[in-house]
Amino acid sequence: MGDEEPQQNFKKAILSKLWRRGVFGGRYIPIEKALSKIPRHDWDKAKDVIEEMHREGLVQLHKNKDCISINPPNKDEVKKLLEGHLPDFVLERR
Repeated sequence: MGDEEPQQNFKKAILSKLWRRGVFGGRYIPIEKALSKIPRHDWDKAKDVIEEMHREGLVQLHKNKDCISINPPNKDEVKKLLEGHLPDFVLERR
């Protein structure tokens, strides 16, 4: 239960990076670039969070699981997760 807060922070950090860059569907970035806001010693935990988000359908993995993008059909769900984390003007422009 104590690990849930850092996992939620990782999830929001990764999704906010993807959202701000407009990385949806066929447009993707390397996972390392998506993890740039997270300290390097926590990357293993963050990669587990990415796998979890992939199972939930929030993100898509590309190029042998080396790249990531937001799953367009679940864009509204991602937007709800990021409300309060990103300014409204950033959320509305996508």
